[in-house]
Amino acid sequence: MKKLVTFWLAAIMLFVAGCGEEYIDPNVLNRLDNLEDRLERLEELCLKLNTNIASLQTIITALQNNDYITGITPITKAGEVIGYTISFTKSSAITIYHGEDGKDGQDGQNGLNGQDGKDGKDGSTPIIGVRQDSDNIYYWTVNGEWLLDENGNKIKAEGKDGKDGENGQNGTNGTNGTNGENGKDGITPQLKIENDYWMISYDNGNSWTQLGKATGEKGEKGEKGDPTFKDITQDENNVYFTLNDGTTITIPLQQKLAITFSVSDPLLFDINETKNVKYTITGGSDKNVVKAELQNLDDGYTLRTTPTDSKSGTITITANIPTDNSVIVSVSDGAHTIMSAIKVSIKPKFEEGVITVTTPGTLASLLEGYDKTSITELKVIGNLNNSDISTLNNLPALSILDMEDVNLETLKVYAFYANEILTSIKLPKTLKVIGFHSFCLCVNLTGELVLPQGLTSIGENAFSGCNFTGELVLPQGLTSIGVYAFSDCKFSEIYCKATTPPQLGGYAIKNPDKIYVPTASVEAYKSAEGWSNYASIITGYDFE
Repeated sequence: MKKLVTFWLAAIMLFVAGCGEEYIDPNVLNRLDNLEDRLERLEELCLKLNTNIASLQTIITALQNNDYITGITPITKAGEVIGYTISFTKSSAITIYHGEDGKDGQDGQNGLNGQDGKDGKDGSTPIIGVRQDSDNIYYWTVNGEWLLDENGNKIKAEGKDGKDGENGQNGTNGTNGTNGENGKDGITPQLKIENDYWMISYDNGNSWTQLGKATGEKGEKGEKGDPTFKDITQDENNVYFTLNDGTTITIPLQQKLAITFSVSDPLLFDINETKNVKYTITGGSDKNVVKAELQNLDDGYTLRTTPTDSKSGTITITANIPTDNSVIVSVSDGAHTIMSAIKVSIKPKFEEGVITVTTPGTLASLLEGYDKTSITELKVIGNLNNSDISTLNNLPALSILDMEDVNLETLKVYAFYANEILTSIKLPKTLKVIGFHSFCLCVNLTGELVLPQGLTSIGENAFSGCNFTGELVLPQGLTSIGVYAFSDCKFSEIYCKATTPPQLGGYAIKNPDKIYVPTASVEAYKSAEGWSNYASIITGYDFE
């Protein structure tokens, strides 16, 4: 990772004035008490700094190892959140503290014999951070400069593997090169306060280097303590560590364990047919285990699971004698187990061009494996949805379609638009709405058109461009007919059973010889908008 990540630790300034030699003012005692209190706060700050430095290194390691965060737990003090405990999939949990406001320091003591005491120098907190160098390795920094060891080498904040040794030269039984040494773990700097000075160690506390004064001789208003992390937020996918300098570090959250498949069920098989189902796992860990077994042990299928890695693989299903069954797929990450199912069944056979669809949206899978160009005539039984209608429209040779026994109330818009292969259509008996342009420009649809008895609405241009002839019966419950609905159809007679004239769009019908309406409604039709254009050919009829 080449993104520069610098973690700034807060500055804190404290001053303490010298005291007189002859008279100990009670205020001096109070100031000494305050000094002790400030030193205690400094020690607490030091502990938090060391905790955050160690946590910083864990975050860098998590980035390096593609680790995931599994949980965030707030740390509270006096009802306020002062930090968080962060849990990882691979790394140990860490604690992160964010800043608290510093408090006002105390004034320095007046000098002896009325002379003002001199202001002491401000104490300061060393700014510890990390920065990625040109070798893509993160190194520690102090006050913006590289933290160097006694040999002048930068100190790593992350561990890297050692390189393999080179091969031995060819010769008489030349010896192999030795393996390179393992990369050393990154070093975690440590801070402490000794004799009022900040000290740093980069060898696990074996030796210490003085950095700067921790306490001043004149108190000033304390700055915000340890403002490394300004905020920690999360969404569904990531945790965001926002630093006070505006830097945002992003580490992914562990996803909820789940599995998806490359196919939709049911899978339909011929005898001895094999299908490969690819799976993808989200969440879990690198220890994910996938198992597949049949719900009913009927020996109808043989299963084999082949992992590609911890997140993906293939389930091979071979049908010996296919039956109705389910493949139960379980996924375990060592802590949690989930299960999913793939329905399997025998591929239905066409019996004189009849196919039954039990589950809406599955017609395409039912037709999988068949020669689509050989399907010229088809009767569909069962439950269809819009995707099934699209499947029918895309059959390249289908000319005769019978959907009378299909359960469908609305035929979608443009359902069979400009389908020049269709020559005959039987609509579902349950149909109530025909969407606009449903059969527009189906120029080879001829013969009589039979509309379902429960039909209530016909959309604009629904049958425009078709060549239906003969009689057309408009059902009793019909309430609207869109513009150009039957504009090119050549009906000789139209029978409209509705006692109340349906709304009739312009040019919806094309000059039939007669229009028959209920006898009691003749005048209503002759005066109704749209129908009045055909007043001369409207005749009363006694419908049974």
